[in-house]
Amino acid sequence: MRNFLFLLIFIPFLSFSQTNCSINNTFIYNAPSISTACDGFILSNAVSNYPITTYIWQNSQGNFMGSNNFISNACNDAYILTLTDSLGCSLTDTIILGTIFGCIDTLALNYNWIANSDDSSCIFTVSGCTDPQAINYDPNANTDDGS
Repeated sequence: MRNFLFLLIFIPFLSFSQTNCSINNTFIYNAPSISTACDGFILSNAVSNYPITTYIWQNSQGNFMGSNNFISNACNDAYILTLTDSLGCSLTDTIILGTIFGCIDTLALNYNWIANSDDSSCIFTVSGCTDPQAINYDPNANTDDGS
């Protein structure tokens, strides 16, 4: 007669929460050589407890730029990278490459979130009458105050 040993292994259902997510990213980059060139590159150096499975690069207009850990032929612009690891955790990181001119005052009507160099183009709220047919019309007003 043979004796059999049965080993019962119980593996509980594992539930991963966002607390297990840990993705960190740093960029290595080279800005375009001149303001009109598109010869820059950006490399993502992502670290996670789980393998990175997806890289999605977009520019500031939302155009798809690539799906590797780097992009080349980059212009002066903002680039948004979304990383996802094999656990399903994700990280979105942004880099502004080169010099982007625009309004950098967050209180201005035309604030440019990607600008890193002020070009004195900021437009602020000027309240007044915006109806050109009214007697109290204010040609400088850009926000109607109901007067």
